[in-house]
Amino acid sequence: MMERLRKILAKIKKKDDEEEKGLYACRVVMVSSVKWVDEVITDAPYAINEEFMNKLFVEHNIDYIIHGDDPCLLPDGSDAYALAKKAGRYKQIKRTEGVSSTDIVGMLLAFLFSL
Repeated sequence: MMERLRKILAKIKKKDDEEEKGLYACRVVMVSSVKWVDEVITDAPYAINEEFMNKLFVEHNIDYIIHGDDPCLLPDGSDAYALAKKAGRYKQIKRTEGVSSTDIVGMLLAFLFSL
């Protein structure tokens, strides 16, 4: 049986144009709908710095930062999760090949606009 997650951090890039704002809102709703998720923390920085990471652990009671096994690199080529890994607070999960949240949200938006 899967242990219930207390919190989940949604690292979703926000764009300025209206279509991307709709995509962002749909992603937040999609993550919020996962039965193991109690809270979604939005507007997280893409590059997690030590201050934000400590805020997650102290203020939000997050035990681990979790990401799929696909690489997550910053523009300078460094690992976006290096600090969490160094702190021993990072867990990696297997990415499901062929499943894309972007594709799922795109299908939802296409359906909504067709109504």
